[in-house]
Amino acid sequence: MEREPPASASVEVRAFGKDGVRIFWRVDGRAAKGAVALLYAADGSQEWLDFCDVDAEEGSGVRVVRSSTSLPRPRDVFWRCRCNGTLSAPAALGRRGVRPAGSPGAASATVCDVDEEMAFNVCQWYGTVLYDGRPRGEHDALRLRGSAFLGPGGLAPLARPWKDAALLVGEDWAPEQVQAVAARVVGAVYRLRGLEAFDRRFPRLCATGAGDEAPLPVLPNLILPGLFVGHQGHALTLPRWRNILGITHVVNLAEDRVPSEAEGVVYVRSLSGTALRDAQGEAASFASLALEMVPLIEGAVDAGGAVLVHCQQGRSRSCGLCAAYLVRVRGASLPEALAWIAARRPEMEVNAEYVRAMLEWEEPPACTFDALVQEHPRWIRTCGVARFHASEAVHFEGRTARVPPAGPHACTAAGAPEDAAEEGRSCETTGTKK
Repeated sequence: MEREPPASASVEVRAFGKDGVRIFWRVDGRAAKGAVALLYAADGSQEWLDFCDVDAEEGSGVRVVRSSTSLPRPRDVFWRCRCNGTLSAPAALGRRGVRPAGSPGAASATVCDVDEEMAFNVCQWYGTVLYDGRPRGEHDALRLRGSAFLGPGGLAPLARPWKDAALLVGEDWAPEQVQAVAARVVGAVYRLRGLEAFDRRFPRLCATGAGDEAPLPVLPNLILPGLFVGHQGHALTLPRWRNILGITHVVNLAEDRVPSEAEGVVYVRSLSGTALRDAQGEAASFASLALEMVPLIEGAVDAGGAVLVHCQQGRSRSCGLCAAYLVRVRGASLPEALAWIAARRPEMEVNAEYVRAMLEWEEPPACTFDALVQEHPRWIRTCGVARFHASEAVHFEGRTARVPPAGPHACTAAGAPEDAAEEGRSCETTGTKK
């Protein structure tokens, strides 16, 4: 009697957005039920990811898992997997504890003062909440678009949903206010002490007087004065916001997927025709392109222009080229350059091939590639896709879940569906990107 072939289930994971992941699952065979990655509603009461039963005996699908503020960040789990960790560790899958106001975690929260440029970037991060603690008169006269008025002593955040980060506008914030905000924020709490200088620098992000309720515009991240990094959503909507930031030049590193059609800007292109696909084996291509493009970017910035560098998702190619600019023009070490960009664009995840190429520019290098990956796994994409087979069962909150075993995982960039870029700051938590 012919034996039935063994069932198998595979899961492929790609980074998506600032903290999310895109999961591709495939199932073959009747016994593979229970090994398909499905998304549970990220509403703060259910796990963001569960390997559970499905009705179909065979099939495949895609799920986007967004960051949920009361649960483990999907990319944190993904990074552990790629760095030879295990998804079954309680630290990886356990529920994040809520920090009520007055708890030790909330009480010890600190506020990070930021300048106008950093405040601009915090405003553009997905999942940032903006609060204004100044007196009502000051708020009505000049306010940050999208900010909620609290006023001196206001504690409205206690009833607000969880957020990734918070920006507090105003000089004086009572400790109980900071605690209330920190109790509902997963990441850091930032403070912009005043709006006058910010308004002079970014007037279109502020509103004056009553009746102006236009939302905060969705813009790329500011790396340095005159240098911005973004994704295809920013490129496709460039005519709407170009004048807000004074963009004069555009470097499109994904011309095979994103058209270069905006009027009124200069598209900076490689004369050699070098193109990047964000794939393996592109170290030499990246080095060649960077050495050609960095002087052109430098010339545009020095002439008083503003350059948008974008690819498809704004995480690897564009951030890699900006890192090359910081290394070649500003004299930063590669770790310094990557840290600078990551602090301003948390989505950054540079192709490992590009990192290796830039390390060769340093004599001696500031660190080894392995040390950099080990210390900062979020910064570097060591593979295009984390691919593994569900093979090891563990118990998680009373149910049996399939998780990849600890140890090395086979990683490949071939044969995986293409990523869809994050267009703007969507607040969806389920489904695929449209």
